Amino acid sequence: MVLFSARKSSQGFTLTEMLVIVAIVGILSAIVAPSFLGLLNRNKVSNAVVNLQGVLQEAQRESLRKSKTCTVNIPSSSNPTVTGPSGSSYCLITGDRVLKDISIRRDDTSLGTITFDFKGRTTTGGSDFQAIVFSVANDTSTPERCLMISNPLGVVRTGLYNDSSGSATTVDPNNSSTTPNCTISQ
Repeated sequence: MVLFSARKSSQGFTLTEMLVIVAIVGILSAIVAPSFLGLLNRNKVSNAVVNLQGVLQEAQRESLRKSKTCTVNIPSSSNPTVTGPSGSSYCLITGDRVLKDISIRRDDTSLGTITFDFKGRTTTGGSDFQAIVFSVANDTSTPERCLMISNPLGVVRTGLYNDSSGSATTVDPNNSSTTPNCTISQ
């Protein structure tokens, strides 16, 4: 009686085949990783723009609803916290927002406060618009996005930022007016 019978046909993978598979997976992941990180950074910027647009629309809607002036503070910094007026809960009824891993900048740092009057119009003086530029903190390779707020209507639009000088606006030498470096998406 035969107790043990060895088969001639092998079942499974050899060590060489496993090493080839591991090498192929490693090469593919090295190729895909930068694209995936870029996708994550673009999503961070897009989410921050949508979040701030929602904050502004919420403040505008509450100023209309309550017939009161509503102010939103938007600091130009990395990891900013967007807040409503201190001691008042009627502007941002869903609370303050922290934009993690995001950098916000604008040309005029005094425009860190956006005020909506009781009719929902912006009362901040200055030019015909306010441009806010969003980027991933400490990353210059990710495309930047921008948010434009028209004065005095308070219409909020978003788009792609398209200037390498770092300025949110460009001065037109023909008429000394400023224009945004922002391609508005519809």
